[in-house]
Amino acid sequence: MVNKKISKWAISVLLIFTLENCFWEKSNTKPESFYDYSQTWDLWRIPLIRPFQVISADKGDFWAFDNTEKNQISADSIGVQDSTIVVFSQSLYIPKEGGQFKAWTIIDKKTGRERIFLSYNDYKKFLVKSGIKSIVLYKPSDVFKEFDEKAVLPSTWPEQPKVKR
Repeated sequence: MVNKKISKWAISVLLIFTLENCFWEKSNTKPESFYDYSQTWDLWRIPLIRPFQVISADKGDFWAFDNTEKNQISADSIGVQDSTIVVFSQSLYIPKEGGQFKAWTIIDKKTGRERIFLSYNDYKKFLVKSGIKSIVLYKPSDVFKEFDEKAVLPSTWPEQPKVKR
């Protein structure tokens, strides 16, 4: 009698764990393409150029550029053109300068170089020198809304999601 109760209990527990595992696997599997998903665990995201992305823990009030190799910086505006990413920050902390400043960060995916400009004029001069007339900067919350609802990134960006919502 005791063996039957134990075996029923064991089967029940095994069944629960199996079902839970199946549910866990399905709900936590992200699409294959870097450009196809807008949320991972408890972060919302906007893909820029692989592996760079902009992330938010509060679904849009605060966005940060996730530089996988270095750090995260606030992202008040973002833009992508060809292999170039621009992140504008209203308040970027720069230890060497001893404070927080408005700053334009340019990342060139081809060369791996990152440059920070504290002057809008210097930023624009660098773009022209690099052969880029301009890069359209968007509010991350606007980009995210389109990306999350329709799986669409700005048309000037080099990559688009493969799935449609």
